[in-house]
Amino acid sequence: MVVGDGDQHGLPGYQPQVERITGRTEIVRLLEQLIRRKVLLSLRIEGGDAYYASILLGLDGHPVYLQLDEIPSGPGNPDVKQSTRLEVSGRLTGAQFGFRTEVVAVEHRADGRLYHTVFPELLTYLQRRKSFRVGVEREQRIPVTLALGDRLPCVGALHDISLGGLSVRWPLEPKACKRLDPVPHCTIHIPGERAISCKAQVCDVRQEADAWVVGLRFVSPDHRLRHRVARFVFALERQAARQRHAG
Repeated sequence: MVVGDGDQHGLPGYQPQVERITGRTEIVRLLEQLIRRKVLLSLRIEGGDAYYASILLGLDGHPVYLQLDEIPSGPGNPDVKQSTRLEVSGRLTGAQFGFRTEVVAVEHRADGRLYHTVFPELLTYLQRRKSFRVGVEREQRIPVTLALGDRLPCVGALHDISLGGLSVRWPLEPKACKRLDPVPHCTIHIPGERAISCKAQVCDVRQEADAWVVGLRFVSPDHRLRHRVARFVFALERQAARQRHAG
């Protein structure tokens, strides 16, 4: 199963974030994105060395099975047959993912083979952070408002932020937020300054200690937004550095 290359920046905010996704609904939503975007997949027979290219054509049947196609079309790999275990990996919107599955049937077609495989119970999702991420102390209490379509806006507190996205903290589980949800209006209310408004997408929802944290990435940020976020990130980091030296 493919994982990301090592971090090269040497800063504490650049480490990758690995998630183990087991919720069936979340896995289905990710797989549907692979189908819609025609994401190129890398297949490897468990324990083998060779990799094969494929795409996910659909989710079929009850229980759900995957339909994996070979690229390029051809006679197929004779080593892949019923009960063969496969390792599948790829990249979706900058994040690497991987899962294991097992072949339940091989469909022979004129243009090659179609592999029907079982639905994965676990999907590993690795988001490599490209930007330095600075944390925000609870005492600072910087409000963030998320407007999720026709649902009531959610108001939380800024947990951390980078040039690529932010995390928002809530005392209770934010049930209105689901992975991959679009956030048409995200507003960071900076004390003493004009608020930062942007579009975002939910990347993950997780529980940390006594709070829930929603991770988001900025969607199509323009130069003005990137400049404002960069100024804010560096201002937070300077403030944190002063507090560290004072302590």
